[in-house]
Amino acid sequence: MNFIATGSYLPPFVLSNEELSKFVDTSDEWITQRTGIEERRVSEGESTAMLGAKAAQKAIERAGISADEIDIIILATVTPDGMAPTTASYMQGILEITEDQEAIQKLRREIAEGKAEVFVDELKKLGYTNEEILKIVSELTKPSKAISNLEDFIKEEDNVQ
Repeated sequence: MNFIATGSYLPPFVLSNEELSKFVDTSDEWITQRTGIEERRVSEGESTAMLGAKAAQKAIERAGISADEIDIIILATVTPDGMAPTTASYMQGILEITEDQEAIQKLRREIAEGKAEVFVDELKKLGYTNEEILKIVSELTKPSKAISNLEDFIKEEDNVQ
């Protein structure tokens, strides 16, 4: 697996600590000293998929490719657009990615259901090597745990259920 470009997107609305302190019993000084955060970006109606799609579009443009050349969207979030379909599926629709997505949809379902072995098998069917899959797994599990081999990942994830 190769990353050929990255993209990012920030919603335009900025909420400063000072503004936040009008709604919450805190202060700019208290927040800044403890977290280093001086402001945050707040979405005004843009879904997580839309935010991700805007970032992905920048990466697509930088890479000089079309959206249909993307093999898989891996998206991790604590603010999903819904439980099913996945936020990555919504992103796929926004980006109008149509190539070979049946396998990708199946893969996303297996991940959501905690079937790690099926997840690994599907990536292998897509042509990923064990080393590439291990990199994907490591990225998906950061920083909570280090994964040294696929068998440990499969056993660990399948025991979660």
